[in-house]
Amino acid sequence: MPNITLLGNRSKKRTRVKKKPSHRLRKVIVTLLCLVLLGEGLYFWLCYTENSFVSKWRNIYIQTAMSTLSHQWLATALLPEDVVAESVALMKQAMEDQIGQNSSWDLPDQTPDKPAEPDLSVDEPPVEEDNRSYWIKLDPDGAQAFFERFWEIDQESMLAYLDTHPEAMDNGWENINIDEAGLDQDGTSIITLNGDQVLAINAYEEILLIRITGSTYRGILAVAKDPARLGLRWSAGIGSYGQTCKVICERNDAILGVCGSGFVDPDGRGNGGTLIGYAMCDGEGMGRHALPGYKRMELRSDDRMYVVDAPTDPHPDTTDAVEFYPALIVDSRIVVDETCDWNGMHPRAVIAQSELGEVQLLVIEGRQIQSAGVSVHECADILSRYRCAQAMNMDGGTSAMMYYNGRSIISCSNPDVRPDGRFLPNAWCYFTKDAEQE
Repeated sequence: MPNITLLGNRSKKRTRVKKKPSHRLRKVIVTLLCLVLLGEGLYFWLCYTENSFVSKWRNIYIQTAMSTLSHQWLATALLPEDVVAESVALMKQAMEDQIGQNSSWDLPDQTPDKPAEPDLSVDEPPVEEDNRSYWIKLDPDGAQAFFERFWEIDQESMLAYLDTHPEAMDNGWENINIDEAGLDQDGTSIITLNGDQVLAINAYEEILLIRITGSTYRGILAVAKDPARLGLRWSAGIGSYGQTCKVICERNDAILGVCGSGFVDPDGRGNGGTLIGYAMCDGEGMGRHALPGYKRMELRSDDRMYVVDAPTDPHPDTTDAVEFYPALIVDSRIVVDETCDWNGMHPRAVIAQSELGEVQLLVIEGRQIQSAGVSVHECADILSRYRCAQAMNMDGGTSAMMYYNGRSIISCSNPDVRPDGRFLPNAWCYFTKDAEQE
């Protein structure tokens, strides 16, 4: 029999058409080129766009980097030279615009002489002590004086706090002493008329501490009501070494204090012994005047602060002074341009005085997860909400520190290495009443 091949049982092989490797490679290359072109276009748009939001944050980035010798490469290596130069030119122009911005205390006519008097009226006599009107009825004159003195405090939130913390009234309105300002404390339920949280109230020493927060920062505004108890004080080793703000305050019987002058700081290793610019402590002057564009905050014998140009001679009535830059507020007017954010977001320290003569000390934390920092224009906005008349930026960064009642209450930008901040040539001190009387 002939051999019969059953073709139907033979497995059929399917021929697959394979894509040539060159097609797949070409697709990848095209995709990568598109991404590169898209990224390049976005890069140049971010560098050169006039969009107000983008240009603002571009300037903040550049000025933040260029303000420190060790981080300038973050701007110069990543951005075109002309873009960096333009931002730096804005800073230079802003410095020149500071010249001639001097205080006269000729405040705007619409500024009221004093805050509105608090409304302490109550409808019915209290039945129980937890009735909020009880605290007013208990001592109406004391309540009136308290709320007039601490005009920043929201009355209802204060009375509600006293309902839950009646021990705060053990010694009357004039001796209220609430302190929840520690780094490990959450603050009080009391708020200001601006909605900011109150951290501490010391009625006897006339001190109010307020938590200041924003989208990129947090800090503390200290309001000290008696400018006669403010003074700048040297470190014990001025000329050779500095001391922390905490140590300077404790040496001088101060209950409250902040950093003062800048200092020579080669490679970030300065010891605070050699100050930058000129300073005066209790009538004793030291240092050489800073360059044009720098300002000086003078505290004079009339208990007022005056912003003046640094290269000028101090006024004969000056008792204490620090030189730095820029001036933020002069005669109740903000004098820093919002388009130039003055070195971007950093830890800040500001010395200021309200229209009522109160000392205002503002310190903002920075270079941390919970607080990146803030521009000086934002500092000016914060102070304006609390009726600031004169304000000047001081040395910030790791020096930005506030002391109150025995401890540092600001988280330093380098907390692991310097929990109490850097060694300083001097610090602004707000003395206790007892120290003043001695």
